[in-house]
Amino acid sequence: MNTQMDLRYPENGRQTVEFEAMMYARHSRHRAAHVMRLRERKGW
Repeated sequence: MNTQMDLRYPENGRQTVEFEAMMYARHSRHRAAHVMRLRERKGW
């Protein structure tokens, strides 16, 4: 029995939930780094 869940996207085809979670985590860290650099640069 396959217990792995996947999602389907018109552009990218099938993606696993695990892959999507990993990409979301990476993107979140990347965006947080942008905000931190902006705060340092602006002195906020």
